[in-house]
Amino acid sequence: MYMVLDFAYKACLESSDYRVALDLCEKRFIEYNWVHTYYNLAAEVVAIYHAGNSFEKAMTILIMAGQDNDCTAGPVGHAYGVMLGLEGIPDRFIEPLQDRLDTYVRTMETQSITSLSKKTTDAIMRHWS
Repeated sequence: MYMVLDFAYKACLESSDYRVALDLCEKRFIEYNWVHTYYNLAAEVVAIYHAGNSFEKAMTILIMAGQDNDCTAGPVGHAYGVMLGLEGIPDRFIEPLQDRLDTYVRTMETQSITSLSKKTTDAIMRHWS
């Protein structure tokens, strides 16, 4: 994985345009399946590097990267959520969800995102306390 991080980071240093960096990464890892971890990790590095503290820009870069973007936008979105807090995420990303999560998990089919976040945070804090 270090090889992927190193290549993607150097691709970012070589170009101020994220599209060029993504193209370099895609060409470098073309031998792997489009849902392979290598390209996903490279796209995440490019997005974080070029987006700075902008959640919206990071998501845009990952969507423009295409390929396996649910597996790239998810982890990066979580990281930005932790880093920026809810106030750092534009409302247009939050409001359509209506604080609702629908799952196939029995007894938890529908719950609020807020309550799930609280349960998760509470579990982490109990573990670290």
